[in-house]
Amino acid sequence: MKIKNRLFLLGAAMAVMSSSAFADTTGTQTFTASVTANTCTIDDVNHTFNVSVERGSIGALQVLDHHDFNVSGCPASVNNVNVVFAYDSVGGSEPYIYLKNHGTAGDKAQFQINTDGTEQNVYKPGVSKSFPVTGGAGKVPVYLTVNGSSYSNVGVTSGTVDMSASITFDFS
Repeated sequence: MKIKNRLFLLGAAMAVMSSSAFADTTGTQTFTASVTANTCTIDDVNHTFNVSVERGSIGALQVLDHHDFNVSGCPASVNNVNVVFAYDSVGGSEPYIYLKNHGTAGDKAQFQINTDGTEQNVYKPGVSKSFPVTGGAGKVPVYLTVNGSSYSNVGVTSGTVDMSASITFDFS
């Protein structure tokens, strides 16, 4: 009788296992998503600064040009525009971070991009800065400044200036 019970249990276990082996192995996953338009509009997103500096005229920090990236059309859920600049830089520690010149002018003419025309608010490469969006609109101020080496013209030579920076905008 013990052998019959064991054979019965073994047979029952095999039946359960084989029914699992024949279970459905395919299924359907459904994903629901939507693609929406840009949340905000940024004017003049590919702005170019065209400036000229006369050698010998760089005495102290000077604002060469200023541009506001105006942001509009944002939904009420957007409270901030965040920007991250990417550029080749030279200089030392903050705030003395400058755009690297790939042109022929001497590198002692130091160009910087910042939020308000002062070295204290430089756009550091790879670091996000946030600006408020109110009523669906906001602005990202960009100042291009220059100074001579140690506020003098030592090492500043004539030539071309070739610098670029890319900007990533994000909204939160």
